[in-house]
Amino acid sequence: MEVWSGADGWGLRAYSCYHQCHLSINCNHSATCHPSATLASEGLTLPPGTGRHTPQPGEGITLTVLNQRQGSLIFHKVFPLRLYWAHWADLDWHMKHIAPGRIVIMAVSVSGIYGLRHAALRLAAHGSLFARHLPPTAHWTWVFIMGGRTISETSHINTQMHLPHHVHVLLPLSSIPHPPKSHSRWQYCENHGAMGGLCDEVSPDPLPPPIPSPVVKQDQLTPIPVIVTAGKRHQYLYHTLTTLMTAPGAVHHNILVILGDAPASTTFLLHLLNVNYTTLPVYGHHNNKLFRYYRAVFNHVAVTFPNAPAAIFLDEDVEVSPDFFSYFSQTLWLLNYDPSIYCINAHSATGYSEHTFQPKRLLRGSVQVQWGYAVSLDFVREALQKWPLGKSDTGIVIYDYWLYKVVRQGRECVFPEMSRTLHYGMGTNAAPYTIEKAFFNKPLVRNSGITLAGVDQLSLSNWEKELSYNISKAILITGNPCTSTQFITTDFPHQRHHVFYYRLDEDPEGGGGPDMTQAVHLHDCVGTWSFSEQGQHCGVTIVALSPTSLLYLVGVPYSPYSHLRPSHLPLWHINTIPEMEFQEIEKAMNFKRFVPGLANANITLDQFLHVFPLRLYWAHWADLDWHMKHIAPGRIVIMAVSVSGIYGLRHAALRLAAHGSLFARHLPPTAHWTWVFIMGGRTISETTHINTQMHLPHHVHVLLPLSSIPHPPKSHSRWQYCENHGAMGGLCDEVSPDPLPPPIPSPVVKQDQLTPIPVIVTAGKRHQYLYHTLTTLMTAPGAVHHNILVILGDAPASTTFLLHLLNVNYTTLPVYGHHNNKLFRYYRAVFNHVAVTFPNAPAAIFLDEDVEVSPDFFSYFSQTLWLLNYDPSIYCINAHSATGFRGLAHDPSTVLRARVQVSWGYAISLNFIHKLITIWPEDINHKDTVLYDAWVYLHASQGRECVFPEVSRTRHYGIGVNTDAWSTEQWFLTQPLVTHSHVHLSNITDLTLKTWQHKFLSTLQHATFLTTNPCLPTFIPSVNTSTYFIFCYALNRKLEGNLNYQNFYFAAKCLNAWGVSEQGLHEGILTIRTSLLTTVYLVGTPYSPYGYLCPKHILPWSYDELSDDDEQHVVDRIRQHEIGEYYIANSNVKEDTLLYLLFHH
Repeated sequence: MEVWSGADGWGLRAYSCYHQCHLSINCNHSATCHPSATLASEGLTLPPGTGRHTPQPGEGITLTVLNQRQGSLIFHKVFPLRLYWAHWADLDWHMKHIAPGRIVIMAVSVSGIYGLRHAALRLAAHGSLFARHLPPTAHWTWVFIMGGRTISETSHINTQMHLPHHVHVLLPLSSIPHPPKSHSRWQYCENHGAMGGLCDEVSPDPLPPPIPSPVVKQDQLTPIPVIVTAGKRHQYLYHTLTTLMTAPGAVHHNILVILGDAPASTTFLLHLLNVNYTTLPVYGHHNNKLFRYYRAVFNHVAVTFPNAPAAIFLDEDVEVSPDFFSYFSQTLWLLNYDPSIYCINAHSATGYSEHTFQPKRLLRGSVQVQWGYAVSLDFVREALQKWPLGKSDTGIVIYDYWLYKVVRQGRECVFPEMSRTLHYGMGTNAAPYTIEKAFFNKPLVRNSGITLAGVDQLSLSNWEKELSYNISKAILITGNPCTSTQFITTDFPHQRHHVFYYRLDEDPEGGGGPDMTQAVHLHDCVGTWSFSEQGQHCGVTIVALSPTSLLYLVGVPYSPYSHLRPSHLPLWHINTIPEMEFQEIEKAMNFKRFVPGLANANITLDQFLHVFPLRLYWAHWADLDWHMKHIAPGRIVIMAVSVSGIYGLRHAALRLAAHGSLFARHLPPTAHWTWVFIMGGRTISETTHINTQMHLPHHVHVLLPLSSIPHPPKSHSRWQYCENHGAMGGLCDEVSPDPLPPPIPSPVVKQDQLTPIPVIVTAGKRHQYLYHTLTTLMTAPGAVHHNILVILGDAPASTTFLLHLLNVNYTTLPVYGHHNNKLFRYYRAVFNHVAVTFPNAPAAIFLDEDVEVSPDFFSYFSQTLWLLNYDPSIYCINAHSATGFRGLAHDPSTVLRARVQVSWGYAISLNFIHKLITIWPEDINHKDTVLYDAWVYLHASQGRECVFPEVSRTRHYGIGVNTDAWSTEQWFLTQPLVTHSHVHLSNITDLTLKTWQHKFLSTLQHATFLTTNPCLPTFIPSVNTSTYFIFCYALNRKLEGNLNYQNFYFAAKCLNAWGVSEQGLHEGILTIRTSLLTTVYLVGTPYSPYGYLCPKHILPWSYDELSDDDEQHVVDRIRQHEIGEYYIANSNVKEDTLLYLLFHH
């Protein structure tokens, strides 16, 4: 097989191969392969010298699937991921539906990584090393077996050279026996890919789908035909039909698929599913063709089902909820009862996730037929009378919008608050930005049999009466809808509604509708549909704020409900509000809008190889923020952008603005900027250059008056030091200086336990960090100043001068090498020095120069150090919590034990140090880790565990050699720290191994089992008393013997816990405290010795066994916790915007 990827296109050629190994027992597997018949050939090659051009079909990321036994092409699609919005979800969908064992080839054609986005997570889960780290212009190929191993993965980062890269691989075909070819299902699957469970040989879908259970009002569905419109996209069609046919209430013989252009593969599929179908002739192109096709569909329904009271219509790329037919069974009668209703939509016009609370709630409004709808046969015939045979005479060629504008005539549709359908496909009329902004955020009802509330109240007279009453009794809201806290409310014990009146006139261009230019800002800020008036009822938009609270947005004077507005109430009008208020609205809207996040934009080859792809966006802003906090008042500060830097400024911009910067919060990501100011005083100069495409530097010249405030006494060495060093915090604050040296703190209860314990601080050149760390350490209750020893590696005179000022003991060790090799040798020298200097100490505490300690640091160690020499199964006491991340750290008095490496602020015994030195090599093996703490864990812990608190006693705040900036921000910047001292540890005697195991087992035996998806918000029930839960997940060994932590990774990440490695597990179990009352144990079975507690009837949770819905919940949850959306602030700011800010500041 040959695959190539480049700026000029891509190509794939697979051919059968004659090989000597077929003929000889004495086989040389590296022998030459002689190509014969071509099995697959795909590609795109742009003409030479094309350069920049309008993107054309075939550019993006290609997905090709080959039959694993024959090598023949069974699926091919190009996803236009040169576009940022929505198409990544289509790639993700198709990846989910490729059967295990298939040969998959992916490649970038011209350009495609820019829009890969969240789909990169799925590719990484399937084994791609590069997908999550590719820069947007990279070229890339990947050949792998679905559910198996990677055959080849390559990338070309330096795309400025415009050279394609070619890959040649020998790919052995599968020798696993075929399923029985006599079954037409497997004949079909030999030639088609991405068909989901239809072609899964391990766990195939039942065929045909079984008859589902009926719904309560099943008789209402008996005469109703269900029409599925379809064409060439049989992958979509299979998924849609299986969700439709398995939904409770489905009547299989009522389903009719009406085909337009459809190949034999589609009709073959329908025979397999035993579904009725017919084919209609279609002609034309694009939307004109579709417009004629849907007319033919309506005509066929009118002729075929003349006596049906109504018909349900569905496109081939619409997934239905299990409640789909139950919903229609309760609402269809309205079509023939209320002449003001023309359709029942299963899709919600307003159902965004932040405004959907009640699956049983129904609404009505002006809206077009949407994905999954019912209309009466009378309406079908009415539409046909107006439907032209040729092109639309109105210029509208999208049929559903044509029905809305031409046939509807003021009538409305009923729709649910929470959708019963999900539109997942990408087709002719897919507007990617609108799809992602408007529809990805609409949840689907996942259960069935929901009893709808107030269906009889939907008839027009009842609806108008109830709506008038609710609006008249609602709480009046005024103010700016984008900034007022009145628009953000919580649930109430009793139903409580709100109303907001705003200016809304009739559209001046005619048609009788409202002028939505007056409403778009309001609806955007509130977070509901803003593209048109659809979803409104007579100028009233209904927004759910909570399960029992609604907000009514009433447009005056357009709405007939305008008379309910009190005469004294001011009317909010977007066209007359003050300019500053409008600016606030624009800011709020910009914040709510999606902004493309350019992942890995500045990655270099070196960074790519070391996999630090996010370092420019993540965490470094916090380091800038830290340094800004530690600059003394009165200092002259100069800041400037060198090449590029605003992209990652992020939250630090708030501190700069607080110090007086006019521009920091408003700079676009490519801006160049300078700022000269006095810390705590005035700005001397601030400039920026927005138009960076000109590549011209800008220069600033200022006359800077020096301070005439008298010096502090130079005779004091402190002020000599401060004359030459900045960002030293209170050390150099002339107004409110720190006491020097720090005063002796109060003792802790078990102070005697600390007396013989040396406290080792490892340090180097970063004296700003070191001063902060030492002051928090030396002022923590229980600190014994003369026990503190700073061991320096490479350290300038400024560091030793500082230690003299603080009156802290120190020594310097010679170090050599570079980067991590140097650090590895340095820490070996540190341990050796401690062993020689403190041979009789029972233990030593170690701390790096960039670790802040809690006031409870020494109290914690005074209560736990005895365990090191009492329990041989414990090798370290960590002050940093291995599991205490945000939302999971509640009780400072609780201590845990688990397999974990030494981390920021730890104690180990001198016996352990002596043994460690005997095995610590002078130089690291090139195949081994060079991180000393990981090396200690791998080679010296020998299965022993560490003790650590539920809530951390240390915080790692610095940025250094091994800082993975993304991990730092995701996990450690927000990790809570105990902020008070003298915490009495409640369970310290329970930490010895036998006692721990006994109590651990007893707790597990009485715990309640959880069996649903851990990524669901309802996974953990609410409790009022202390409750323990068990969740069993599959934890097995891979073929090579290592544990497969995939299921642990996903389960832990769902709960916002550490899932990157096994650290934090006690015998295969992770303990998570989601609240003070709730503890969850994630039990890996069969690996864990406690795995036998998982009942046989409860299958261990496995990511690979998830349904599509459950898998999507996992992907969405991890996307929320781990990937996020990289937000590029101010990307559209222009010079006019900054000038306005300057003159109105």
